[in-house]
Amino acid sequence: MFVLNETNVFRVCCTPVDMRQGILRLSQLVRSNDFNPSDGVVYVFYNRFRNRIKLLHWERCGFVVYHWMLTLQRLFSIAVWIVQRCCLDSATTQKSLF
Repeated sequence: MFVLNETNVFRVCCTPVDMRQGILRLSQLVRSNDFNPSDGVVYVFYNRFRNRIKLLHWERCGFVVYHWMLTLQRLFSIAVWIVQRCCLDSATTQKSLF
């Protein structure tokens, strides 16, 4: 089961992504930025209006994509949580934006 916690490493895409894209296109986007999509990192994508996010993650036997449509309050709280996790200097969290 996929759980977001402090042991996950997050990489946030810096440019908006078309939310119609599926697993193959998102993993291709990750590869085009010289990352390996099956390395266990959680890749975070958002749309132009920033009201939807997708998380791409490699599980034991394949990719998992989570797609959220957010309200303004939820978007703010999730964005704050991700920024806090990405900006901490710890052994389990890497600062990485692609």
